[in-house]
Amino acid sequence: LAITIATGFRQQEMEARKMLYQLYKAQNNYSEALRYHETYRDLQDSLFNEKNTEQIVRLEAQNEFEREKQQLAFEQERQIARQRSFQRLTLAALAIAILFILAIAWYYRLKQRANAELRRLNEEIRRQKDQLEKLDQLKSRFFTNISHEFRTPLTIIGGMVQQIRKFPGKWLEKGLRLIERNNANLLNLVNQILDLRKLETGSLRLNLIQSDIVF
Repeated sequence: LAITIATGFRQQEMEARKMLYQLYKAQNNYSEALRYHETYRDLQDSLFNEKNTEQIVRLEAQNEFEREKQQLAFEQERQIARQRSFQRLTLAALAIAILFILAIAWYYRLKQRANAELRRLNEEIRRQKDQLEKLDQLKSRFFTNISHEFRTPLTIIGGMVQQIRKFPGKWLEKGLRLIERNNANLLNLVNQILDLRKLETGSLRLNLIQSDIVF
């Protein structure tokens, strides 16, 4: 017993006290048997309380461990949720950036098309303007030439009329022939102008004649 007490083995001490209790009981030494029985019970209760305390501590430690485990799991889930939220925000921002870039590219492409169409229209307008200027020049030359063509026979006719009035005996026959010839020229010019108008409107008809092609 002294050895077990000195070495601190509580379980062996309890077993020794129990053996001493049974030994003194067998020897009918009830006073010593009662004393060892009481110490045996006290020690048993002490060990039981210690075991209960250890179990309680163990349970508390286990509960603490479970709480920490749950807290860590919760923090991990929160971290994962934050990471997922960040990833979703990143993807959304990336999608918005891509849409913005596509919108800019589409706008730039439409602008290029509009500029190209504008350049084409400007070129067409410039070409039409050049054509109109050329047509105006042609019309100016045409009317200038027509004016000269009309002025010459009219001048001759006017001069012959004056000559016939002044000298009828001298210029009557010759003047009438010149007047008839220049009048025919004027009619020919008028007919050409009318034919030109018909040609522009597409109403000019082909006049087929039979003649000597070599001549």
